[in-house]
Amino acid sequence: MLKLFPSPRRLGVALCLLPLLVACGGAAKMSDAAMEAAPPAPADVAGVAGIAQAPAPTMPVSGGGAMSSPAAPGDAKSPAPANAKTAPGERAKTPQALVVFTGDLSLSVAEDRVAGALDAAVLAAEEAGGHLAGRGNDFVKVKVPSASFRESMTKMEKIGEVTNRSVTADDVTAEFKDLEVRLENLKATRKRIEEFMARAQNLNELFVVEKELERVTTEIDVIQGRLRFLRESTSFSVITVRAVAKPKPVLAKGPVTPEKQPPPPARTIDLPVSWLGGLGIDELLRL
Repeated sequence: MLKLFPSPRRLGVALCLLPLLVACGGAAKMSDAAMEAAPPAPADVAGVAGIAQAPAPTMPVSGGGAMSSPAAPGDAKSPAPANAKTAPGERAKTPQALVVFTGDLSLSVAEDRVAGALDAAVLAAEEAGGHLAGRGNDFVKVKVPSASFRESMTKMEKIGEVTNRSVTADDVTAEFKDLEVRLENLKATRKRIEEFMARAQNLNELFVVEKELERVTTEIDVIQGRLRFLRESTSFSVITVRAVAKPKPVLAKGPVTPEKQPPPPARTIDLPVSWLGGLGIDELLRL
């Protein structure tokens, strides 16, 4: 008769090994399932996509021990747009061009209208908000606001016949900005020198510091004067108007008739004896 059941010894061994086999098989299945369900690692995705792997963000742990969830993309602070308004103190100042305009006009007027033409030029400047800066016998120098420079030139050109017109424009923006920077640096230097003066230990140190303070103060005064001049020159433009009398027309004259010359006086002959003249000898000698 065939033995359908194993021997008791083999059955006992199998029962002993069964829990171990079940545990190993379950662990293998769980490992396979986890590998199938888990998303690909960042390194693998980066390798496939051909991009560099970014470092994984750290996730802070709260006081209770639970990890906080990462912030959503919309929660992160995005940079301000380019056209966003900034605070008044942070607003960048756009440098404005500083230009010195100078005009020169030469007008031809009638001889009796030279003074009147110069007065008209001064009046045009005053109407534009300017003033007289100098005057001579045949010229005037006026200052007008730079904003009215072109309008004033146009009005003055109508006073007489324009024989010469010139306009120059000198851009002093770079010089003005450079002087402003130098002035700020010199003021800071003067402040430090004054601090050194307060800590001077003896007369020699005090003398040296005072000399340096005097030099820096002089430079500050010079730069401030130049800045004032540039501000005034760019605020008001100078126009010089010259009035020249027109030459009088020359009247055409007819042909000139030459005057008749009187005949030359008769030639006289001095005779050695005066009584020979009574005989008419001198008339014979003229023949």
